[in-house]
Amino acid sequence: MLKIRAKKTPIIRYLFLFLFCFPAILFSKKDPPLPEQLLSINEGIRKYAFLEFLKLETADKEKTTAALVVKTGSRDRLVSLKAIEFLGKLDPAAKDVVSVLVSLTKDEDWKVRACAITALGKSGAEDQLVLKALNEALNDKNTGVKTAAAEALKRIKLKTVNSTAAALLEGIGDEDYDIRAETADALGKVRQAVPEIIAALVKLSSDESVVVRVSAVAALVNLLPLPENGVKAICRAMKDENPAVRSRALSALPKLGAYPESALQDLTGALKSKDVLVRSSAAEALGKTRPVVKNVVAALAAALNDKDPYIRSCILNALAEIGPSASEAAPGMVWLLKDPDNEVRASAVLALGSVGPAEKNTVYYLTGALKDPEPAVQAAAASALEKIKEAEEAQKIKKE
Repeated sequence: MLKIRAKKTPIIRYLFLFLFCFPAILFSKKDPPLPEQLLSINEGIRKYAFLEFLKLETADKEKTTAALVVKTGSRDRLVSLKAIEFLGKLDPAAKDVVSVLVSLTKDEDWKVRACAITALGKSGAEDQLVLKALNEALNDKNTGVKTAAAEALKRIKLKTVNSTAAALLEGIGDEDYDIRAETADALGKVRQAVPEIIAALVKLSSDESVVVRVSAVAALVNLLPLPENGVKAICRAMKDENPAVRSRALSALPKLGAYPESALQDLTGALKSKDVLVRSSAAEALGKTRPVVKNVVAALAAALNDKDPYIRSCILNALAEIGPSASEAAPGMVWLLKDPDNEVRASAVLALGSVGPAEKNTVYYLTGALKDPEPAVQAAAASALEKIKEAEEAQKIKKE
């Protein structure tokens, strides 16, 4: 009996493995095709799928798009609407997509018509076929369709760079903050610093929406040089309650030229902000101040003890950009040569190198940095020493 069992045991074992493993292999789940992922009810899956779509080669993109065009005629209305929505994200140059969307503006289902119209507006396609379809939709029996058509026409108008300033200005009072933001972006691209446009952007820079305020400040920078009201709007945005707006204004300030005294005070004050983005933007702006004001260097030197290593690096980079005039901050730079963060030490080395011979012991400290355990710091020290040597040789030639 024992011998018989010994012979049957391997067979039973294999049978056991087959019964339990084969179904797992047979029914293992595979990722659905990309078109299906793009139409998933799960927003996260749709976003991931869209990123994958963007990575595709042109031929594969066209194949996927063709599959989605077919899906617009699905009997499942949810699938159809998702397909239409996705097509609205594609390049308006895809004429076959545009023609499909235009045809769907005549669909029996008002939700399909409205979705197709919205997609046309987001695609930004401006040709006679699209404009005709949208204008006809303004007379649709369904209120939702008419509203979608009006919004689509606004979007297309705003995305047209050749639109006149007068037409664009109509969007600054729109109830939709997205439209107001797009208006600000479009006004910045017009490149016409006429009083009406500046006044409109100044107004939008105080908008209740953060997105609109950021867009307005960015647009004002595109219209340099600015009149007084434009400069004041950017300076005012430096004190905005939202860090994103403050950061945008701070990074824009160097492009204005000479800073107003009040702006310099705000910049040095921003170095103490709780927001990292604001502090880094303030440091960058202060590094570009010309002529260099003494209290600017003092403020940057005081900020070298910031708790965040990224900010310490930003401060050092700003001082490096100021150059020899930042010699007052040299002791702080020397102290940071012992910082635990590699990037901070490298930035301290470069800052000392930019100060140059203005600091007596610069060469001594930089020579010491050549022994730093981090290769990046060693390389920065070698570069800084070479820069100082070149500067000293240039001075000797001038004296001769």
